[in-house]
Amino acid sequence: MSEAKHLTVLNNNDNNLGGCSGESEQPSSLRTGLAEALLPEIATLVGQLARTGDGEVIDLRSLPMTDADRDELAEILGRGEVSMTLSVAGESELWETSYPGVWWVRHRGVDGAVLTDFVEVAKVPLIAVSQQQDIKRSQQRLAALIESKRQPRNNGETLND
Repeated sequence: MSEAKHLTVLNNNDNNLGGCSGESEQPSSLRTGLAEALLPEIATLVGQLARTGDGEVIDLRSLPMTDADRDELAEILGRGEVSMTLSVAGESELWETSYPGVWWVRHRGVDGAVLTDFVEVAKVPLIAVSQQQDIKRSQQRLAALIESKRQPRNNGETLND
C-alpha cells in the first residue's frame, strides 16, 4: 500500500480564512457550503484509490470550515461498520464512513480537545497500519514465546507433548 498524501486546499481569499490556522472567522454554527463542495474532491480521490491504490488525506482543520460544516460533512458521509480507537498521546478515533475507502480520522489531545480532523481516502488509514519495525519485533517476541513453551515444564512436558 502506498503512503497517503496530505491534501490541503489553499484559498487566497482573506475573507474566508481566519488567520494561519485555516479556521473560519464565521460563527461555528454557520454552514458555508464547504461540506458539499468537498464531495466531488472526495469522489475523485476514491476513483484514484480504486485505479491506483494511492490514498490521500484532506485536512479539514486547514480549510475555512466551521464546526457546522464539519458536522454536515460527517452527516453526509455517515458511519460504516468499521471503527477504531487508538490511545497514543491522546485519543484518536477512526471510522470508515458509509463509503468504503473513505475514513474520518480525528485526533484529540491529552485534554480531550479535538486537534485534527481528516478525511482519509485509503484502504486503511495510515495511522492504523503496523510499522515494519514493530512487525519485526512482534516476530521476535512470538519466536521467543514459542521457544519458552518448548522448554520442559516442571513435570517434564513440553508444548508439543
